[in-house]
Amino acid sequence: MKKIILPLLIFSLITFIGTPNVSAKEITITESGNGSAPSSFYKNPSDVLDSNAIKLDSLSVPTKYWNLSSSAYTGNLVSVGKNWLYTNYYFSSNNNGIIYLDYNIQSVNSNGVKTRIGLYNKSTGRFDKQYTTAGAPTGACLTVAGLNTNQHYAFAFHTVAKNNNYYNVKGTIKVYH
Repeated sequence: MKKIILPLLIFSLITFIGTPNVSAKEITITESGNGSAPSSFYKNPSDVLDSNAIKLDSLSVPTKYWNLSSSAYTGNLVSVGKNWLYTNYYFSSNNNGIIYLDYNIQSVNSNGVKTRIGLYNKSTGRFDKQYTTAGAPTGACLTVAGLNTNQHYAFAFHTVAKNNNYYNVKGTIKVYH
């Protein structure tokens, strides 16, 4: 018995020694812009809400898929407050593991309110990354990189408490490749 186990153990050690440590890519979120989303994003830059966009109205994880390779997803943030407000659809990254998110956020009742943007991974059932914006009014383009191309993601939004209160914000988002 020892004659069989010992060679198997030696073979196993030789096989696994020198095997590179394979780890998942780190997901990164980087911002570009100067506090405002690209002007080409809006038909009327002074109007925050886009009449052709989908109203985000879900407090739960989306169950419908949106193919970003076919078209961008544009959504209205009508009343974002204390609770996570999810996109109505979930998405896949492009072949490079990237999704872009443009946002333009305005305060409803108090300037300087920050918004937390969460990247929810439907495959794992948890938030992989979160990003906090500058105080509203604000906007930018976020590049979310390092995503697993075989997994699905949704975005969620909620405000950050200001002076122990949660104030609402509104705005428009665009998710694309």
